[in-house]
Amino acid sequence: MYKKLSVSFILVFFITNMFIVKPTDTSATIFNYGESIISVAKNEIGYFETTYDDGSFYSKYGDWYGYPNGAWCAMFISWCANKSNIPETVLPKFASCSKGKEWFIRRDLWKNKESYIPKMGDLIFLNNCTHVGLVEYIDENNVYTIEGNSCDENGENYGVRQKSYSLHSNKITAYGKLNDNLNEQNTSTSKREEVYYLGDVNMDGILDITDVRIIQLYLAKSIVMDDSIINLGDINNDSAINIIDSKLISKYSLGIISELP
Repeated sequence: MYKKLSVSFILVFFITNMFIVKPTDTSATIFNYGESIISVAKNEIGYFETTYDDGSFYSKYGDWYGYPNGAWCAMFISWCANKSNIPETVLPKFASCSKGKEWFIRRDLWKNKESYIPKMGDLIFLNNCTHVGLVEYIDENNVYTIEGNSCDENGENYGVRQKSYSLHSNKITAYGKLNDNLNEQNTSTSKREEVYYLGDVNMDGILDITDVRIIQLYLAKSIVMDDSIINLGDINNDSAINIIDSKLISKYSLGIISELP
């Protein structure tokens, strides 16, 4: 009983603090997030998913995210960002390419390949936005990447690999610019404007598995929410948060549905 109560207290403390909107410290030292995430990603090169006879597979990145048997190119990037201590205001936690694309577009960080020169740590979206990797470096002709859930030349042995493409390759959809330059932010105020979206119950600017977990904790009566958070989580507009809302957010975050009701 004592152990169960302790875990519950930790969960409540963690979730409660997620709802605190803290001011941005504009005097903070600029940190090179690009170098940091690439350093972490390099150490993962050579990792391969576990495959089973029934065709299913497992990755440690998906396991960390909450989808151990899911396609994991985006979850690999999210895992690397987490290991690099990169805040989600700089790089989102996401499991599907479509959700990552949406995040970058909202912030005017979605960049056309013909007019943007990518830099270390930027995201490269490929194959009509069905795959995503990290930009390691470029030269005058090519972009070099580190990618999770990447197969060999025979379409097998999915793992973390280094790859390269012509800068004008038709495989490149666009780039997601890593928002790592604090000087580009408005430093005239110490607080940043927050914009919240339906379903975004942890108010981090993106719908993902974290929002689903928070709703599940609320339904299990492990945490409490104020009315403003409940309104965010009420996806089907029935004046309450329930399992239907949780399922809708989960499907949306995975790209199963393209819009919420």
